[in-house]
Amino acid sequence: MKLVRIDESLYLNPESIGAIKDDYLGTNIYLTGSDKPIETSVEIKKVLDAISGSEEHL
Repeated sequence: MKLVRIDESLYLNPESIGAIKDDYLGTNIYLTGSDKPIETSVEIKKVLDAISGSEEHL
C-alpha cells in the first residue's frame, strides 16, 4: 500500500480513490464504494499531482 500526502493532515491510498470532483472551495475526494466525499481545501491540480506520484507528495 502506498500513501500520498494530500494536505498536512490527509494521507490517502491512491488505489482506494473512486472519484475526484472540483468544488469552488477545494476538492472532494470519493473513496471507492462511498458516496460521501472527503472534503479538502487543496486545489484539484495539487490533488491530481499527489495521486500521479509527484515527489512533493510522497
